[in-house]
Amino acid sequence: MDAGQPVLIMIQGPEPGCVYKLRDNRVTTIGRSSRNTIRVTSPTVSRFHCEVACINGHWEVNDLNSKKGTMLNGQRIADKADLKPGDLVRLSATVFRFDLVEESALQDSALIAIKEAELDQQLVVKGEGTGTFDEIRLRSRLEHEQARQDRERKRTAWKMNLAFLGAVAFATAALVSGALAYASGGAPGVAGPLAGREDKALVAYEQAMAALEAGDRPGAMALLARMRNDFAGTKAAERAAQAHSGTLWLAIQEGLSGASTHEAEGDYAAALAQYEDLDGLEPTGSARELIRQRLQYTLRLAHAAFKTLEESASERVKEGDWQAALDLYRKAADRIGVPELAGKARRKVEELEAATAG
Repeated sequence: MDAGQPVLIMIQGPEPGCVYKLRDNRVTTIGRSSRNTIRVTSPTVSRFHCEVACINGHWEVNDLNSKKGTMLNGQRIADKADLKPGDLVRLSATVFRFDLVEESALQDSALIAIKEAELDQQLVVKGEGTGTFDEIRLRSRLEHEQARQDRERKRTAWKMNLAFLGAVAFATAALVSGALAYASGGAPGVAGPLAGREDKALVAYEQAMAALEAGDRPGAMALLARMRNDFAGTKAAERAAQAHSGTLWLAIQEGLSGASTHEAEGDYAAALAQYEDLDGLEPTGSARELIRQRLQYTLRLAHAAFKTLEESASERVKEGDWQAALDLYRKAADRIGVPELAGKARRKVEELEAATAG
């Protein structure tokens, strides 16, 4: 067997660049369950998807009857298959590269594997994790956070429904009791005001849901957010908080998708405007961090695009085609989005216009 530390390098999936050392005296299992040696938290990966082991001095991968199967270098393995350095093992949209590397070069090997994968267009599954590795990483984290929130909502939904029904029953009983007390000459007590607040909260919640169903997402989110203050402590306010969280994540997913579309079209100004809209939703925690990271990625793309444009414009000027260079800078001034780059583009436009006029 070749010298070196056996490793699996994740080159596509939740955390591209992660290096997992393999031991020749134990079986390494991979799957969605937390009981695996390597856990891949993707809904399209089976709970126990496949395993990697050293058998009689050579490494092999064995599919564990997974739902979507295990692919080795683009071919689905029927049962098990031998591994050699550079082989790609795919579990749905997650891809590992098997390698034997020097201990001191583990991280360098991971970076090299990712860079090579970026050049291999056959690696990406259409519709599943497509895009650059920054995009894949961010999208995966967003999906995992959305899945976590969905699970949390499912766990608490039945408790909330029971509690809400209990509150309604309590309020109804209190109203009846208050009415009987009033009829018998007693004081109505506090049940009436409490029940009235719950009723108002429920009406506000239904209004927000109606706005959401009508397509007025900003209006619905504003109503849901206001309920947390106006009707704090009510069951309807708890439901409103859940609805606001889910609606926010949906808006973030759509916003990031829209930003990616604008980037692909070279309209970084529109992409940056999309992030401003998302920031206006006042996201917190992991949602804000995702947007911040994605914004930084867009800014890097814009700077790289502007550098390429400058080189192209310079070539046009050398060739005497000043009009082509002028058109490039005008386009950048409108679509680059980054203030300092747009300002530089406008100055170049002024210089070229003055030169062509002279």
